Amino acid sequence: MSINPNSYHGHDILNLIMEASPAFTIATLKAYVEQHLGDNATFYTCKLQNLSIDALLEFLISREKVIVDGDVLRTNLANMCQH
Repeated sequence: MSINPNSYHGHDILNLIMEASPAFTIATLKAYVEQHLGDNATFYTCKLQNLSIDALLEFLISREKVIVDGDVLRTNLANMCQH
């Protein structure tokens, strides 16, 4: 199986959120992804493939790896896998 060259691991986005200053909102993260990774970027995790940024965020929020605090995104280190 070949991975799309414009496909990025969900950890890449988790790291972006964790290191961002100022913190990302959903809108600013989506704009960043489009500008820096391209509007055709897809994402994958250990369990899922070929996700849009919307689907990836939905997954990360549902697993409480990302928390929406007001309109700001924050990582939840307690729920992030460490590989």
